[in-house]
Amino acid sequence: MYSQLPGYVTTKKPNATGWLLVLALFSAAGFVTLRYAPTFSKDTRTETPSPPALNASMGDTEDLRVRLHLDHAVAAQKQAAAALERSHIWLDRALPSLDDRPLAV
Repeated sequence: MYSQLPGYVTTKKPNATGWLLVLALFSAAGFVTLRYAPTFSKDTRTETPSPPALNASMGDTEDLRVRLHLDHAVAAQKQAAAALERSHIWLDRALPSLDDRPLAV
C-alpha cells in the first residue's frame, strides 16, 4: 500500500543469516586448520628411539624397588594421619552438641 505512494523508497534488508553461516564456516575451517595442522605436517615414518640401556646390578634394582615401596608407605601413613586428625577435629565439634537436651533423643 505504501509502496505505491510517490517518493517511497524501499530498502534492501541485509541477509544476516547468510553472514552468520559464512562466519561459522570460516571459524570451523580455522579451528580445524589450527588444531590438526601439526599432525598433517608430521612425518609418520620416524623411528621410535630405543630405551636406554641400564647398567644396574640386581642388588641396585632391588634397592630401588624397596625405596619406592617405602616412599609409598610413608605417603600412605601421612594421608592416614591427616584423615585421623580431621576425624578428631570433627568429633571435637560434634560431641558438645550432644550435651544439649533438645538434640539428645
